[in-house]
Amino acid sequence: MKKYLLLHIPALICFTQTAFAQLQLSKPLVRKEVQMPFPDKLVIPASTKIIPVHINEIKKPFVISVNNFRELINKARAQCPSLKSLPPTLILNAERANNLTANLQWETKYAFKASGFNIERSLADTFHFATVNFAWATAGGRLKKNYHLPDYNDYGGVSFYRIKLLNHDTAYLYSNIALVKGYDAAPFSIYPNPASGKIWIEVIAKLNGNAAIMLYDASGKIMQQQALNCTKDVLIPKSIDVSKLAAGVYQVKILMPDKTFLAGKFIKE
Repeated sequence: MKKYLLLHIPALICFTQTAFAQLQLSKPLVRKEVQMPFPDKLVIPASTKIIPVHINEIKKPFVISVNNFRELINKARAQCPSLKSLPPTLILNAERANNLTANLQWETKYAFKASGFNIERSLADTFHFATVNFAWATAGGRLKKNYHLPDYNDYGGVSFYRIKLLNHDTAYLYSNIALVKGYDAAPFSIYPNPASGKIWIEVIAKLNGNAAIMLYDASGKIMQQQALNCTKDVLIPKSIDVSKLAAGVYQVKILMPDKTFLAGKFIKE
């Protein structure tokens, strides 16, 4: 019996070790979670963090007006050597304002050395220009400058203008030549007004031919009618006796050779 037990002890030990090994393999593996260390300071989310700001510390935005900005740009351009080397330009526009005045407007570019302008005029042609006025140049370094000047002009025909730009270094530059039309002469006149015995009518016709003069009273009734022989662009005077007309306001109508009507009024004393 002892001999039998001694033979089975090694086999029992081997079985026990094998079973224990299988039992260890059958247990599930457990991962140990790594715990974050507790922070030393309290962490506050950015959305809940409040930073006090004093009103005096708030800076107002820097505002630049359009005019100031343009002025800064123009000064910078005026100081640029490449722009100063560009040739100046001078453009003139002219038109008649009324029977006594012609309006002149001109524009300069890159005229940094301009000191003044001579206004020159020639009547009827472009061969007899003479200085009729002067204008000082505007100070400053702007690239583009505009000028305006009225000129007394009662010439009935066509006038021609040009501008002479004068520089500080004795150089000069001429503008283009601008045309101004002559004023429209009064087509006819009636005098004296008021009248007592006789009136004079002066007419300038655009065509040769006969004109018809008609006098109407205040009610529209024709009182007199006379014929007038007209010559183109020639002043034709005509006298009419109104001594027998009653006192009041009368209208004069003239049918011209070109089939147009002229109208005016006079007072009979």
